[in-house]
Amino acid sequence: MSSLLPPNASPQELALEQTTSRIGAVSVPVGSLWSPQNCPATLLPWLAWALSVDDWNVDWPESIKRAVIAESLSVHARKGTPWALRRAIVLAGAPNARVEEWFDYPDVAGEPYHFRVIVDIEGAEIDAHTEGRILRTIDTVKNCRSQLDALEYNLSVSGAVPVFALSLQSS
Repeated sequence: MSSLLPPNASPQELALEQTTSRIGAVSVPVGSLWSPQNCPATLLPWLAWALSVDDWNVDWPESIKRAVIAESLSVHARKGTPWALRRAIVLAGAPNARVEEWFDYPDVAGEPYHFRVIVDIEGAEIDAHTEGRILRTIDTVKNCRSQLDALEYNLSVSGAVPVFALSLQSS
């Protein structure tokens, strides 16, 4: 090995040169580190931090973590819009959610800049933890002037006798 150091280099400098001469042989897959689909699972929290993921839970399955990271940029680009709110709520654990703005209320006219979120819980598992995550997500993604009127859960059950249930929680 040829050295670039002068002949009077100290033993520490020679050892440092020998140690760092092999650094080029270490493969660093930089392209995959920034890809939510290809990033090693152990590095996902750092990728989430780098892409400004608002809501992160270490207990999520790896597939949820990767989906949240993949959607982060598109949600941030449209933050404050109904689309971003819907998308973030779906990622928070409510796959059948819809957002109704005050001018779209079917029953009564709402107050300006108010909205409500309706979640169909058929086939979805909504517990207190998921509800808390949905409420945090709504607060993080909505624009500052908008107010959440209600988070509604709809459950429809089919049988010999039609049965409908509705639970309403206002904030």
